[in-house]
Amino acid sequence: MKLRGEPLHDYVGHCVRRNPSSVCVRVSHRIHLGAIDLSDTPAVGGGVGFGVPELSCRVVVSRQAQAESVPLDAFLNMRVLCAAAVHMGLKVEGISWSVEGSVYRHLGLGSTTQLQVAALQGLRILSDLEPADVPTLAAVGIGAQSSMGVRLALDPTPAIDFGRSSLRTAFDGTDVRNAMSMALRFRFPPGWQAVVLVPEVLRGPDGAADEAFWTGLLPLPGSRSESAAHALLLGMMKGVAERDLGHFNNGLAAYNRAGAKPEEWLMQAAPVHALAGALRAEGMVPALSSVGPSLVVFVDAGRVPHVMDIVRRDAGWRPVVTRGEWSREP
Repeated sequence: MKLRGEPLHDYVGHCVRRNPSSVCVRVSHRIHLGAIDLSDTPAVGGGVGFGVPELSCRVVVSRQAQAESVPLDAFLNMRVLCAAAVHMGLKVEGISWSVEGSVYRHLGLGSTTQLQVAALQGLRILSDLEPADVPTLAAVGIGAQSSMGVRLALDPTPAIDFGRSSLRTAFDGTDVRNAMSMALRFRFPPGWQAVVLVPEVLRGPDGAADEAFWTGLLPLPGSRSESAAHALLLGMMKGVAERDLGHFNNGLAAYNRAGAKPEEWLMQAAPVHALAGALRAEGMVPALSSVGPSLVVFVDAGRVPHVMDIVRRDAGWRPVVTRGEWSREP
């Protein structure tokens, strides 16, 4: 297993097209397996996750309207996006924003953050500026308690994010409140596959319901964060390091019992519990992405057809196989 620290400037996903009047940025949706530390106010957050390039869309930022694209305001609050852009010193007058491809909203796949990142990066490129890094995007309000969504919008490679600093000052006296820590990147061992299960009709909480859920829940007892960290480090990551999928899944099962996961599972609809139960009956460990309802299981490549058979018995779900890596062709 190779771990590497986050570079100063992350990837911008894929800048698919660029000409003097428009920029097209491809961005993937993401899986967030859960926050690590929710025991403080404001929460440190953090977490572990990966992007799903197979579930990607393209944001077009242009100085002229795109006739065949869906306007970005169908998916985002444009006042929030434009305020972030202006805070970064970008001009938004005369800019047209649109989306190509499918956007998976209210499914625990991070569509809001991913679209915001792609839109701002596209505008920076169109303005002949370098793409922004994680701290710059976080400083204008992009992302939530952790910077996981921002990191995975820029680079889908699996990552552990350590969230916002809970300290007021660093050892040298620097004010680090709300600062974003670094992340560690890793790759799934050869032969491992993540199968993401996306509901075709069912939807999770919208922005207001999601905010109300967290407001009523946080902060959590510190023991929950300790359990999450133990499951992540000595369970999941030990499994990655030793290429032991069984150990990884045992750690993932423990991670599902830590942090806010018990409450997140309680808010799921019956179809989510039905599919999760069918997967557990076959020895798999289903995990929620964020607050759901999308699920993910990790299996070796030979068991992928078996997952597909289970999903076919339970109509209403779309399976997507991924390793959290961009293909060579955008």
